[in-house]
Amino acid sequence: MGDGDLLEAVIQRIASDVDPVDRAMATDFARAYLRRRPTGDERSADEWFAEVRGMFEFIRVRTDPFSVRVFNPDLETDGYRSAGTAIEVNMDDGPFLLDSLTNEIQAHGLEVARITHPVIGVDRDSTGRLTWIGHARHARNKESVEHYELDRRLFPADLPGLERALRVVLSDIRSAVRDFHPMMDRIKRMVEIVRRATGFYPEADLGEAIAFLQWLRDENFVFLGYREYAVVDDEGKPAVRAEPGTGLGILADESRSAMSEAVPLTSLRPEIAARYLDGDLLVITKTNRLSTVHRRVRLDYIGVRIIGPSGATIGEARMVGLLTSKAFMEPASHVPILRRKLADIVANEDLIEGSHDHKAVIQIFEG
Repeated sequence: MGDGDLLEAVIQRIASDVDPVDRAMATDFARAYLRRRPTGDERSADEWFAEVRGMFEFIRVRTDPFSVRVFNPDLETDGYRSAGTAIEVNMDDGPFLLDSLTNEIQAHGLEVARITHPVIGVDRDSTGRLTWIGHARHARNKESVEHYELDRRLFPADLPGLERALRVVLSDIRSAVRDFHPMMDRIKRMVEIVRRATGFYPEADLGEAIAFLQWLRDENFVFLGYREYAVVDDEGKPAVRAEPGTGLGILADESRSAMSEAVPLTSLRPEIAARYLDGDLLVITKTNRLSTVHRRVRLDYIGVRIIGPSGATIGEARMVGLLTSKAFMEPASHVPILRRKLADIVANEDLIEGSHDHKAVIQIFEG
């Protein structure tokens, strides 16, 4: 059945089977939804109508920041049956949605067999009920509507666990997108913290640290979370505590931090405790936590030690996120911190610029 014939058949079913109050919106939704249907799908018009109607009912009222449901479509209940478990999501449109959710699905050992994901323009009233659906391009409010069909059907007992995991991902996406600009602004705060360390670190170190932090803002970093920590006295022993009110993005909720209450330095792993005692002003490393947003890899961790008037560490400003593909493509010899390491290698090895050994070292370093 051609696209036009399918749409016309679905619209005819809407005219006969959908409440007259919602028919116009349901028709507009069907146009947007079927425009994004996968090519080569030969299901009947009745099955497509059932999926469209079910999705429309799912998004018709939304009172929370996002809606998600995981279910096994049933012919009697849903009007269609699929070979795999279905996942439906409705949320304000934004970055990271498809890749983050797909990564989470794959982390459960599942694959997406089919996905339909139109972006629609909407208006809702004060109760969250849809009052208008239209083209997204010039709409004031844009929402993502996503229907995933997995490669197999899950046991009913496994459905709630997958839904909970997807809710965590959607919550993290929402937090990261909401706080993107405030996190970008925190780079200024981190630069100021570096400047306060003047006199306790070499000027060259301070300059490279500032240049690196500013380099992150040039589309080289996906900012996902920020939080500050303080070194406090806990019954006469140094401890670390998350500073209330400083969290942003995926680190906004301090109650989820292992350091929401003061944690003695002696109870931390030595390499972590060392960050609060001595060493480099700027720490660049990886967390043990996998990112739930964008790419499912270990988060990149950028930490700046907060130096007090005496030169002792009194806290840390921490940014977590992901280096971008642009950052990976940039020559290491152009990246702050790395370029200085390369210069040190060249100087220590007494390499002559343009020589065979110099070119070999550059090639190895860039790799």
